[in-house]
Amino acid sequence: VTIRAASIVHLELKYAGTPLVNHRRLLDKSSLLSLFYQLLLQLSFLHKHHISHGDLKLENLLLLHNTLRLIDYGSVCFHYPCFAPTYARCTTLYCSPEELMTHRHYISTDIWSFGCCLFEMVTGRSFVYALLRTSGVSQEDARAFINYINQDTTSKQGQAMLRAFYTPYRDWETDRKSTRLNSSHSAK
Repeated sequence: VTIRAASIVHLELKYAGTPLVNHRRLLDKSSLLSLFYQLLLQLSFLHKHHISHGDLKLENLLLLHNTLRLIDYGSVCFHYPCFAPTYARCTTLYCSPEELMTHRHYISTDIWSFGCCLFEMVTGRSFVYALLRTSGVSQEDARAFINYINQDTTSKQGQAMLRAFYTPYRDWETDRKSTRLNSSHSAK
């Protein structure tokens, strides 16, 4: 609702809920399944229309009366052949390896981010923190790294540091073309 009075615009916004990050590790498994099923339906709708959210994270998921709302569409990407590839704008801790490596956003990044959100809701820790710890990084250094990334969530330096912890990048497009080429030769 917008109200105009003496050249001042006032916006009254409907209360949409609290960020899901505030409910981390407080929800039982059946509630989590229900909420993440709702999120999958929302993502499925976007993806069917060749749209990716682009910044899926717990802070962009609101909970109100067992209903999950996906917010902040400022990083939405349209995936049509007529559009040029979209540059990455995802929050670093939720970025997929391919987005970190190519600086391009893909629909699959939403799925990666979805997994990161689910992991964080179940364990209470970010996926990146767990990855660092299982890679032999000390708890103190892992926390320092996460704090550093959280200070500037789209930091190029933070993204570069995080790339080192993911599997070495493979040129998926070349692999896909090569597979098609090999399968067409073997069919002859």
